[in-house]
Amino acid sequence: MKQKDLYTRACCYHQPEAMVELCTRCSQQVYYVSLLLTGQEHEAVTAARYAYGHLWELETACEDDDMDTLEGYYHFVLNLAVRYCKAVYADFHPQNLDDPFLEDLPVPPRLDRPDPEDFALPETWGASDDLFSLVQNLPLLPRFFLVMSTVGGCSKYQLAQSFRMELDDVEVALDALHRQLDQRLAPTQRSYQWLVDALNTEEAQTEVPPAVLAHIQQHTRDLTEPAKQHQRRQAIGAIVFFIIVVLACLWELGILH
Repeated sequence: MKQKDLYTRACCYHQPEAMVELCTRCSQQVYYVSLLLTGQEHEAVTAARYAYGHLWELETACEDDDMDTLEGYYHFVLNLAVRYCKAVYADFHPQNLDDPFLEDLPVPPRLDRPDPEDFALPETWGASDDLFSLVQNLPLLPRFFLVMSTVGGCSKYQLAQSFRMELDDVEVALDALHRQLDQRLAPTQRSYQWLVDALNTEEAQTEVPPAVLAHIQQHTRDLTEPAKQHQRRQAIGAIVFFIIVVLACLWELGILH
């Protein structure tokens, strides 16, 4: 199936199999980014479930100018997951993930309109040999910027939108972060690029928990079943109407007398 056809069938026609396939294609990236940002599997699962649970409910999901490509769609889903990950650090733990009023999630102050100097790394960072520990040992803001700009594939403009920063400040912050990562990793013969390559390799080997895939399938069925039932009723009504018309014609012709 062509990518454009898949996107059109999923977003415009709400066809269940296309919706599930479209969601599943980026589920690995969404889950892995959430795992790196939160550091906890259950929070990453919750973030992914939140993103997919609210994806089709937002009016902009298929009308936004940035949503006319699969790449735009992927970033739309990813942004929903990142929003939930931010809320985790605002001590936000909802009882009901399907609550429609969860569109505006709380954001902790350090992840909202930060200054470039907030990206400083501790002198001791970089000594760990474990990739996951390296990411988790980063301060919160550098961790979000690193993960979103590498594994998440977010552009500088998308980062600026997400953190409500000026584009120039995002560029300064990214440059400073890259430079610091190189400096801290240099004693271990590693670099920023090594870190990026290792994260991408790890993502490719990450398995999406069954709870995420099951949620995608169940939520898709919940969304499309009412429409399918309506289509069935329409089809049955059309058949009944056709039969009545045929019988009326036969009666008029005297065949049924």
